[in-house]
Amino acid sequence: MKLLCFAHRGEALAFLKNWEWSPLSVGNLEIYQNETAYLLITGEGMFEAMNAVSTVLGHQSDIKTVYNLGVCGRLNDSLALDQVYSIRTVYANQNHEPLFKSFTSADKKSTHDLLTYSERVTDEKLAKKLSPFAPLVDRELWSIAYAAHKAGVNFIGLKYISDNAGNLAVCELVKEKAQVASEALLDFYLLQTLTPHASKKRTLPEGFYFTYQQKIQFTQLIKKLELRSPHKNWNEYLSQNQLQKIEHEKNAKKKTALVLNALSEALNPEKMQLQEKTEKIFNPILQLGGKVLLDKNLETSHFEISFPVTKKEDLIFIKRSLDLLDYEKYERLMNGET
Repeated sequence: MKLLCFAHRGEALAFLKNWEWSPLSVGNLEIYQNETAYLLITGEGMFEAMNAVSTVLGHQSDIKTVYNLGVCGRLNDSLALDQVYSIRTVYANQNHEPLFKSFTSADKKSTHDLLTYSERVTDEKLAKKLSPFAPLVDRELWSIAYAAHKAGVNFIGLKYISDNAGNLAVCELVKEKAQVASEALLDFYLLQTLTPHASKKRTLPEGFYFTYQQKIQFTQLIKKLELRSPHKNWNEYLSQNQLQKIEHEKNAKKKTALVLNALSEALNPEKMQLQEKTEKIFNPILQLGGKVLLDKNLETSHFEISFPVTKKEDLIFIKRSLDLLDYEKYERLMNGET
């Protein structure tokens, strides 16, 4: 069994939605369980995290690996924002003094280090002072690694870089990015932990044309689908109607696009249906060559529109297409109304 640890519930949202969980009674902790893992909300800070994880490890003897998943800040610009990284070694600094004990992750492929600090790093001078220790900083990973070490189990840290350390508005930034961070952490976790089954399921189907990026997308989709329904070939995730459309399409590139769309729909059918409905609403814009940028996760109704303009007459057509846009229908759709 795995123990998945999150400081805040917002960081765990995608995990809570992706699987079914049952509450577990361990003291006053917020902890859940399913067939393969426990999910624990530790609370923020070194002592809160250590106490929560130590309590669970003392209570549940079947835990083999402890994961800490959450957001972190960066102390320099060597790593990109809004990306997930697996942590190699974690260090700690408490009350401006380094703790001379570090822990190395069970993930042998990880290459980036992190410093756990006892307080939020909201001062630029402090961030600069801490940057020689590691490029990343958080408030829990070292404590969780310590608890895992004491219990004799492995730990792995997966961190989403949400902000630059030293920013006074760090709390608001983290709240704003919680949903996006949780989805990114889930994707990274699935790709890290899925057990490979028969290789034929991930072999690219014949008669298609895959670009390099499409090959990666195909493999990632199959890996995620395997977690929910293992021991299937790629075509077994699709409906008969989808398979017929793919079979009847003669153009290799279009066949590939149909496969990727069908697999995406199998992974998240509600999101794909919502996306199709929004495309119909924005059809007057798209037909004119305009581009519509929607919220990545379709969580908000915010969108941006851009048009190519080469002559004055284009402005007239743009105005007409905007007049045809049914904004009220779009708002109802995004609010969950039929």
